[in-house]
Amino acid sequence: MPIPKPKSSEKKSDFVSRCVAEIKGEYPNNQGVAICISQWDNEKFANYEWDDCMRDQMDRGYSVLTSQKICGWIKNRNQ
Repeated sequence: MPIPKPKSSEKKSDFVSRCVAEIKGEYPNNQGVAICISQWDNEKFANYEWDDCMRDQMDRGYSVLTSQKICGWIKNRNQ
């Protein structure tokens, strides 16, 4: 069975709960939770624009350099 994908309006906690329930027969609970969280992150950050990422990181209080490193890591991870 494929790993479920988040619905556009779904909150992270709701998605992870739904996802774990759908794959519970295939993976142990802890592994299922990790898989579902990874799926959420992959979908959420797949189209994360550089400017949006930088703004979000700066809003969290990171410096420009740290924000660039975080956004660079996200960008490289999704290529």
